[in-house]
Order: sequence, then structure tokens, then C-alpha cells
Amino acid sequence: MSNDLRVILRGFLQFLIGVLVSFGAFKLYVWSAMYPISPEAWVEVVQEAILLFASIAFMVAAVRVRGASGGLWLIAGFLMSLFIRELDCWFDYIRHGAWKYFFVIWLVILTWIIATHARDTIFSGLAHFIRSRAWYLMLAGVVIVLVYSRLYGMKGLWELYAMGSCSSWPGIKSFSEESMELVGYTLIFFSAILYMMDVAEMKRDQIEDQSK
Repeated sequence: MSNDLRVILRGFLQFLIGVLVSFGAFKLYVWSAMYPISPEAWVEVVQEAILLFASIAFMVAAVRVRGASGGLWLIAGFLMSLFIRELDCWFDYIRHGAWKYFFVIWLVILTWIIATHARDTIFSGLAHFIRSRAWYLMLAGVVIVLVYSRLYGMKGLWELYAMGSCSSWPGIKSFSEESMELVGYTLIFFSAILYMMDVAEMKRDQIEDQSK
């Protein structure tokens, strides 16, 4: 089997995994509606588990890749901070808003780790990650979680579609479906632009190599 064919098959497998993950997320949401738990939904429990494992993965990478450990610890710290924030309803059993105290404790620990073991590799570590393919998935995920999900869940937006001129079921359905498609098409658009930039850079490198 040629190397190109293996790469194509690997890409197709990655696409299938994405399809399965999307389908699983949808089924999990249905499961949460049918079998609710307290104080969270199953969707939120899985979200927290994903954040925790992602943070641990970057911690392991920070330990293994010494030359990039500072930046990787920052990324791990960011994900762990999101994880702590997602646990706010559990921390409320201790005291309302108790998640903030755990957040501060984590920031102190993270600052100590970076200051004593990895402060010289913060910028090189971040650059190392941004150069990787994983950066683009992280970028899309963070934007969707921190920006789009907040806009999509705005009370005023749903009041507009629930009580305004688009209050019919087809209008609400169209809003949900088309807005999700818009996010997907936007990511596809940026993928095309980034690839064209890579092609332009490769052509410049070829011209420079030929001129030497």
C-alpha cells in the first residue's frame, strides 16, 4: 500500500470517528432528557470527564516534552480551570461559589509548577502547539465553547424565536439547524484559507530552494 493511500485512509477513518462522536453526543443528549440525574445532566458529566482527561493529556505531554513544557502546562491549566468551573454545582454543596476557592488553589499550584520547572519554555511550548495540527481542533473547540455556545444560549435570542415572528416550529427548527450549519461552513472556509496560505508558503520555499 502506497504512503499516499495510507494517509487518505487515515483521514477517512478520522472522518468516521468524527461522525461517530457527533452521533454519540446527540444520543447522549437524548439519554439525558430521558433519564435525568441530579444535580447535573449526563451530558454535563461527560463534558467534565472530557475536560479532565484532556487536561491530564497535556500534563503528560508537558512532562514528556521538556522543550515545550511551559506552554503545555499553560494549556493544561486552562483546561483544568474550565473543569473546575464546570463543577460549580457540586462545589455549591460545600458553599455557594466555592469553586472560586478551588480555582485560586489550582492557579497557585500551576504558577508554582511553571515558575520552578518550566518558565523558560512558555513561549516555545505555545509556539510548538500552535504549529501542530491539534491547534486547529483546539481553536475551533474553544471558540464554540466560549463564544458560540454562549450566543446560541442567549435568553433574548430564544425569546425572539419563541415569541416573535419566527415562533412557529419550522422557524425554530430552521434557526437551530442553519446556525449549526453556518458554524460548520465557517470552519470549512477557514480550512480552505489556511490551506491556501500553506500552499503559498510551500511555493515560496520551492522558489527559494531553486534560487540557491
